[in-house]
Amino acid sequence: ELSFDLALNGGSDPYQLYFRLFLDGATGIDILTVTDDGPNNNDPTYSLAGGATYVDGVVTVAIADSVDTVELFMGGRLDDSSQMVVIDNVTITEAPELDVDAADYIALKTHIGWVDGATTAEGDYNDDGDVDGDDLQILRERFGAANAANANPVPEPATLLIMMAAGLPALLKRRRS
Repeated sequence: ELSFDLALNGGSDPYQLYFRLFLDGATGIDILTVTDDGPNNNDPTYSLAGGATYVDGVVTVAIADSVDTVELFMGGRLDDSSQMVVIDNVTITEAPELDVDAADYIALKTHIGWVDGATTAEGDYNDDGDVDGDDLQILRERFGAANAANANPVPEPATLLIMMAAGLPALLKRRRS
């Protein structure tokens, strides 16, 4: 997960800023556009994309565990020398490993469709505040991985029957004298 604090001092002229992520050098993903065309720049519009959230001045974006490099790019137009953008507290944290069991599935099934304020205990496994298909996919991936690591091979019942059937004629064969 990537998060950073964002503070804007818009000055008196219109401005537009955009934030884009580059993951493992791939094509950029727009995560946030901030626009203010008002005369006093007191009411900016925040357009979020790419799974980003903006709450109380903090931008947060979920990033897949498989990503090795993250680059944050900011661009835009500031027309007034008094306009200022401050980005602070940039952090990247790894998602905790999920020990998947039936209780996790029940939590997701019970809360599927929640759109705001959900926690991991309620089935929000990607920390975006809702419980949806993305969380189900994460649960499925981690459930399969956990079970594969703990799998013990068990012979198929059909194999046991075939072995018994092959040995049966030897047991039933009578000795001739």
